[in-house]
Formats: sequence, structure tokens, C-alpha cells
Amino acid sequence: MVGSLGRSPVRSSVGGKAELAALLGPVLREGLGQFGQREPVGFLAVEQGFDDVGGQGRHGSHRIFKRPMRAHELVYEKPFQELLGQVDNETTILMGHTRWRTRGNEFNNRNNHPIRAGIVIGTHNGTIYNADYLFRRLGLPRYAEVDSELIFRLADRFAPEGPIDQEGLKKALALCRGQMSAVLASRLDPGTITVLKGNKPLCLRIHRQHRVVLYASDDAFIDFAVDNEKGWRELEVPPMTMLTIRHADVRAVENSEFRFIPQERKGTLPEGVNA
Repeated sequence: MVGSLGRSPVRSSVGGKAELAALLGPVLREGLGQFGQREPVGFLAVEQGFDDVGGQGRHGSHRIFKRPMRAHELVYEKPFQELLGQVDNETTILMGHTRWRTRGNEFNNRNNHPIRAGIVIGTHNGTIYNADYLFRRLGLPRYAEVDSELIFRLADRFAPEGPIDQEGLKKALALCRGQMSAVLASRLDPGTITVLKGNKPLCLRIHRQHRVVLYASDDAFIDFAVDNEKGWRELEVPPMTMLTIRHADVRAVENSEFRFIPQERKGTLPEGVNA
């Protein structure tokens, strides 16, 4: 499942500062038209609306729009345009994703991202090779065919009261084998965004004045999005890092290490294992 795309759709007219305190994922119109054709089975999905009041998380509203079509075509769909038109100062995160199919037919929309698993919604780049085994071993419910759902089911299991228990999630992720980078959030804790940078590309930049973080799987998407605007600074994040970004202050990014079993391709030995 390949690619998170980034472009900021918001510029605040209030004091020059954006009140959108979140990560952003969608590429808008011409931006996606330029890059979206790279995905032969691509689509863009935008998840919107985690609203937050006074820094205290409450049940977040959200809207997901995804289709089994090329991204440069999807941006002309009326629901996509309507969704972006609803972005306001209470929106805390936008997620975008294009998919190169590894598992699960894209015409079953359950397989497309963002994926909702209980109260958790997220996107994933990579493949979890032992997902089927872990679903069975841990007794997790399954809605889609894709391995990516496992990450969000694990997060949902460790979010019994809304906020994701990150230490519990880390222990569960350590069982996974394959590749991952992911972005996820709980609908009951809409002001907290969890970013997993594993062994798949993930670039992040922050604008402290706008109070916005952008992420993408390729620097080129962010370069196009920011269009040489001054003030953007790269967040240098090493592999195997869990980031926590909070709506109350996106500038206070928290980071900690997490682990899983890296494996580049199915049928090969995991990294660090000798025959």
C-alpha cells in the first residue's frame, strides 16, 4: 500500500496563522494531477473532521472519501471537492493515500485507505507479512482483506477509553514482520495524531507560524505543495520512531522508539537474521 501525499489546503486569514493544528495529507487539484498518474491502481482518500474544542478531545466527526480510481481523476469528483470545502479551523487532520495493490482487490472499497478499525482511522505504507497469523493469534476482528488493517486493529485494542495506549501499541507492533510507516488517530481522542516512521519512506515538515505539519512518502510532493514558501522546516525523524503530535501545540512534537521485525520481501530472511 504505497504513498501518503501532502499539500496544505489551509491558509488562515486570522492574524496570518493557521488554526489547523494537524498533519495534512491531500494533494489538491493540479498538484495531484501532476503526480497522481504514477500509481497504476491509485486513488486518493481524504479523512477529515476530527474536531477538538479548547484542546480537550471529544468524539470527533469525520468523513472518508475513497474510490478505486486514479488519483488525478478522483480530484475532479464532486464529493472530493465538497469534502475539501468543509475543511475549517476545527479540522485537526487530513489523510491522503494512493495504493499500489499488494493484497486485496481495490474494487472492494474496504481495502482502500484510510481504513477505519473500531475507533481508529489511519493509512499505512508497507506490507505486514504475518498479518493473517496475528489476526488469528490475537483474535482480532477483520473487516477488509488487506494486511494494513492489522496495525489499526492493534491500536483500537489499546484504545479502550479513546486515547491510544502507546506503550501497549508498541508491544503489539513488535510482533509484526514486514515494512511499515503509518499515520493514525482515535476518533475519541481527535486532538492526538500518532505517526509511525518505520522502514518505509516518510518525510515531515513543520511550519511553526502556521502551526501545521505536512507529511508525504516523497519529498517531491511536499516541495510542490509548499511552492518555495518560507518558514517550512524539515523534521528529522530516524527510522523506528513513533511521533505524537497534539492539536494543542503541534510544535511540541514527542518522539520515542518503537520496534517490529523488518523484512524487505516475502520469502527473504528478516533483517539481522542469518541463515
